[in-house]
Amino acid sequence: MNKILFLLSIILLQLHSAYGQNLVPNPSFETFSTCPFIFNQMNVATGWGSYGETPDYLNSCGTSWGAPNNIYGRQIPMGEGYAHFYTYNNAPPPNQRRFPERIGSALSAPLIIGQKYYVRFRVSLTETSGWATSKIGIRFFTQNYSQSSPAPTDSFMHVFTDSTITDTTNWIPIFGSFVADSAYTHFAIGTFYDSAGVPKTKLPYAGLALATYYLDDICISIDSSICSIMPKAGFASSDNTVCRDSCITFIDTSYAAPPVVKRWTITKSATVILDTIANSFSFCFNESGSYDVKLSLNNNDGFDSIIKANFIEVYQDPEVGFQDSSIFCDLDSATIGTTVDAASYLWSNNDTSQSIMINNEDTFFLDIVDLNGCRGSDTTITFFPNSPIILLPQDTMICYGDSIFIGVPDINLSYLWSNGQTESMIWLNNGGVWTLQATNSFGCTSSDSISISIIDTINALDVQDTSVCIDESIQLSVQAIENIIWLPDLYLDNATSNTPISTPLEDITYIAMLSNQCFIDSVEVNISVLGCNFDVFIPNGVVNSNGEPYKIFIQGDYQDINFEVFNSKGERVHEANSPQNQWHTDEMLPGVYTYSFKAVTNNTVERKTGNITIVQ
Repeated sequence: MNKILFLLSIILLQLHSAYGQNLVPNPSFETFSTCPFIFNQMNVATGWGSYGETPDYLNSCGTSWGAPNNIYGRQIPMGEGYAHFYTYNNAPPPNQRRFPERIGSALSAPLIIGQKYYVRFRVSLTETSGWATSKIGIRFFTQNYSQSSPAPTDSFMHVFTDSTITDTTNWIPIFGSFVADSAYTHFAIGTFYDSAGVPKTKLPYAGLALATYYLDDICISIDSSICSIMPKAGFASSDNTVCRDSCITFIDTSYAAPPVVKRWTITKSATVILDTIANSFSFCFNESGSYDVKLSLNNNDGFDSIIKANFIEVYQDPEVGFQDSSIFCDLDSATIGTTVDAASYLWSNNDTSQSIMINNEDTFFLDIVDLNGCRGSDTTITFFPNSPIILLPQDTMICYGDSIFIGVPDINLSYLWSNGQTESMIWLNNGGVWTLQATNSFGCTSSDSISISIIDTINALDVQDTSVCIDESIQLSVQAIENIIWLPDLYLDNATSNTPISTPLEDITYIAMLSNQCFIDSVEVNISVLGCNFDVFIPNGVVNSNGEPYKIFIQGDYQDINFEVFNSKGERVHEANSPQNQWHTDEMLPGVYTYSFKAVTNNTVERKTGNITIVQ
């Protein structure tokens, strides 16, 4: 009975010492015996040593082997120090190594069989690495190992990550839990795959033929809160720019201790498109535009979220721009194509040009890939119909006020006249050029025109009556028209002229009959014939400026006379209304003067002109 109580006391003491504490002595490599000054000095960190190959100890007290800056790059430690190890070594001989480096320590208390333990440690890829690996983890042992007696390489670990760690900026936690199946007293961190078997990735930038990592902040405890980590949200995607109706797979790069709730939110123009709880997922985008993506994490340790604005750009599929049908009126061949600039074109006849020549009625399909890689396609049916044939009558004339019914028979076409009417036959009463356009069911058009002239009414102007001396001629005149006949035609030189000459021997009345194709009118003119039977004598000889006054002589009765004399400048120098009104020339300069004479009786008009010379 006492032995049982003793054993129970030992177990309770172990549970008390293990519960609520980190079983890793010196978990952040803070205490050390000597400041590191060269590689392979893991043993100077208190409680730590090599469990394979030559891992390094780095501390802020050092220079080339210091922190945060050292020969491997830069990383800020959790405290003052951290460790360094490689998981893959492909350096050329003699530096090439088959087995990876591992860092190990003794536990502050043995693990209890059947007890669940939580594990957490943090790693960060060095900036000089040319490679990165996964399968970084922790393994527990019941014995100690050393550089000369390394831990086994058998691809087994109690807690590890399947993710390839490529982050050189942040500390990436590796965490998990397991149930102890032995009373383990020691552990080691690294990879337990050899260089040939460890999953590895060549990085896209120049670096060493190594995958090397910093190590810090190791925790092993029964209490999950001791080894807790605040969740860190992060994600990437299979692509960031896609075409409409394409799907994107979102890759979760976050870390959080389970249990964890992950919420994904996708928004477009502040409108939520998707809000779902999922570990990882794919989403298909059926609208073009820019999308924001947000990931939120929530577990027992806390909450974190990340939002990437305009993270996904969805391009609109290109439109080929075909119409349902392509009509080529009155053609034997034609060209069809698209105006869209694209990276590639593929027609249903396997042509890869932007445009193709066709000469047959068929269905043509075009598939294009634009410069964004988005695909568009369209189909068009080609037709080669003839345009309709329409013939309007020849140009014509109509009388003013009349109408004409004109057009073509209705033969199932659509019509459009130049005045906007759409009937096949219309009434027209205006002059001008009229055009009719006809369109068939294929949209093919043809047109014809007709010129219509309007025959206007006749509006004859009155002709003023006049008189002439017997045996004299006079010219008659009316407006120019198409047809004219003077009645009677007596004494006329041309009875069908609009300006005939008449030499009447007696008083006469003429009637001008005016006509065109539509209208008739007339105009009347009276001509009086005068006898002109009195004598007039006007001296036109030489007159002395110092002599007798100048006078004219008239024999016979008269009612009115007018006698005028003009000098060489056209200035009137004398005017007389009777023979007694004499011209006194003594005031005139010598020279030639011109006279104009007119005298009227009841039946006679007499006109004369001539010259008068005045000398000194």
